[in-house]
Amino acid sequence: MTGVGERIPHAAPAPASQLARWVGKSGCVEALNIERPKLVMKVHRRFVKAGAEVLFTNSGGAAPQLLRSFRMFDEAFAVSYLGAELARTVADEADHQVLVIGDVRLPSRVPVTGFMTEDEIESAARCLVSAQVAGGVDAVLIDVSARPGHVAAAMNGARWGMTEAEQKVPLMLLLRPALHPGKFDRAQTHEDLAQSAALAATMQVAAIGVNPGDIPETAPALLEHVLPYWKGAVALSPAADANTVRTLCEDPMLGGRLAFLPSSSPRDLRRVIKTSLGATTLVRRRKSK
Repeated sequence: MTGVGERIPHAAPAPASQLARWVGKSGCVEALNIERPKLVMKVHRRFVKAGAEVLFTNSGGAAPQLLRSFRMFDEAFAVSYLGAELARTVADEADHQVLVIGDVRLPSRVPVTGFMTEDEIESAARCLVSAQVAGGVDAVLIDVSARPGHVAAAMNGARWGMTEAEQKVPLMLLLRPALHPGKFDRAQTHEDLAQSAALAATMQVAAIGVNPGDIPETAPALLEHVLPYWKGAVALSPAADANTVRTLCEDPMLGGRLAFLPSSSPRDLRRVIKTSLGATTLVRRRKSK
């Protein structure tokens, strides 16, 4: 951890958006970690050259239950490990300090099998976090459904994963509003967020944020239901749009608490870098064993 007053690190987006054209709409971007690792590293290098100080691993869709659709259920650890290792390699080549954050997204429901149980969420978190930490990340960002049971399961799995990897790193949480069957229940969504934030605040996380997903509310609006229970750093989705980033940066109560500033392209990254804000940087580059 570093002291308050340091500039917020500028982050590249999750590489999936840059890699999607290579696999098509129905392809598996994460499989490129195995099949075309040089291509994944090329995307990382583009953003490092543009000034990125944070890289996200190419592992957003690497949960075993999601890879099952591509007959890759048993490759979840390998895919996630390689995603971390590729980003770590590029970060270590850079002329400036670059941190690597493991991108772990835990779905609440998946095709064919439907809603995931808490045991399945814990197992997926254990597998993915173990792989990311073993692959060399500096921190892990866990995107999980905003249900207290799911948050607890994800954190339990993450702790087991770090134990298996024999290395601890900071854990950040993105709370994703849970969609209830039938309709969007705004009041229930806000209550779920508040309860999940209150629980997460007791779990020694490094940062908490929200990922609106598909619901008709913005991240700044949803954060209003989280911040009463959380006074620490605020995480953003790697896919946060420019308007969200700008709104939060301009908020005098939030701007200095952001964990990183995401961008959508190398050009956008260069533009964002012109912004200089005071904040606490959450993680240092981890020391070699």
